[in-house]
Amino acid sequence: MLAESLELAKAWAEARANRPVVEVDAQPLPMEGAGESPYDVRDRLRKAEKAIAGEMRGLDEALKRARKDGDVSLAYKLSRSLRSAREEHRKAIDSLLKAEKRIVELEKARGALVTLDVAKDLITRTLAPVTAWLKRLANSARNDDEKALLTQSGEDGLALIRDSASAVARYTVAEGAK
Repeated sequence: MLAESLELAKAWAEARANRPVVEVDAQPLPMEGAGESPYDVRDRLRKAEKAIAGEMRGLDEALKRARKDGDVSLAYKLSRSLRSAREEHRKAIDSLLKAEKRIVELEKARGALVTLDVAKDLITRTLAPVTAWLKRLANSARNDDEKALLTQSGEDGLALIRDSASAVARYTVAEGAK
């Protein structure tokens, strides 16, 4: 019986060695409509993260219900599933944050993002001549009535600039300059 098994094993090995090799053209399949830009990747990661978060909410609700009903075996299974979903969610968030970081670095390299100091300098250089002109506006009046009107217009313009600047400052602080 051992000799017969050995003969069968040798026959199988020989048949396997002599089998024809099939070559397959393994080209990647094109994905229509799906871009591979960093923004597309980030958007897909966001969708995946939201889906996992929704799954976690559902598992959490089911776990609470199972505990309330006293179903220990179901609660155990759901807690294991929830633990797995949380781990997957952490990985998804990590990937999403890395993608966001790469996009920020890419935009900085492209010059799309401007530092706060550069933005402040640009705004100051733009508004300085306008504010100086508004302050001198009343001096170009031809009579007292015009002077009063131009003085009021200049003060209104300066107040508008002040209000806009304080609104932007409040937005920057309150919203975190998103």
